[in-house]
Amino acid sequence: MNIIIGIIIGYIIATIIVRKKTVGKKLQAVRFSIGDHYLRIHYWVLGLLFILIFGSLVLKWNVNLLFGFSAGIVIQGLSYYDYLLVWYKKKDEEKINDKYKKQKLKKEREDKK
Repeated sequence: MNIIIGIIIGYIIATIIVRKKTVGKKLQAVRFSIGDHYLRIHYWVLGLLFILIFGSLVLKWNVNLLFGFSAGIVIQGLSYYDYLLVWYKKKDEEKINDKYKKQKLKKEREDKK
């Protein structure tokens, strides 16, 4: 039961934080420059790391709530159109951004129907 409560709380908090930070501007993932590529670390990836950590602790201690909280963050982060954009070439950044903007606009139009 604590896992389900944690998932709900994690999802809601992640949604509130993302919406608050993205009003009027785009929330940027942490991006590292590696040679001619970028590595983006989305917050859902961090949530996944927490799941791996808490997953191993669930067997030793009762951290089901934290495990669920991390799962909620991951679920919320995976709901975005660019959740798989993690590793890409610098020269392709503009093309990639255009592609995801088109996907986002298409989804927004479908949601309005």
